[in-house]
Amino acid sequence: ADNVWDYYHAQVSHASSTMARWRVEGRTLPLATPGVMPHISVLGEYGHAVGGPQYNEFRAAQTVATGLDPAWRERPETKRALGPVGLKAGGHPHIFPNFWVAWPGLGQVSMRMPKGPNTTEIWWFTFVDNSKPESHKAQMQSAMHVFGPAGML
Repeated sequence: ADNVWDYYHAQVSHASSTMARWRVEGRTLPLATPGVMPHISVLGEYGHAVGGPQYNEFRAAQTVATGLDPAWRERPETKRALGPVGLKAGGHPHIFPNFWVAWPGLGQVSMRMPKGPNTTEIWWFTFVDNSKPESHKAQMQSAMHVFGPAGML
């Protein structure tokens, strides 16, 4: 994994975007977060990796608060495939060399495109659920304010 993670920005940019209350109406996350947010990085073969906040009770509550269903983690086939370490992963998957998935539920992926020794360009792609056209506006607002042009994260 390269040109992907930095663990210093979250405490500032994520907290400030939450305090600015940009989230979809009725779907706010609690401002209070644990003093310590455990992280995990799981390295795979060929440079693939998953890294970010560890999935725990707090992250489970955040997942539910954003309208997502974490029940898939309880399926026997999921537990078998991921194992105890994989089940702790709650961050963003990275496919080597430059493909990053904004997870959970953001419907966005990005390509990190090196443009020189000191420059990386990021191309974002956002997907909306065609079976739920009533949610397109909220999905697009989230996409623009999370990792899109408004860049609050």
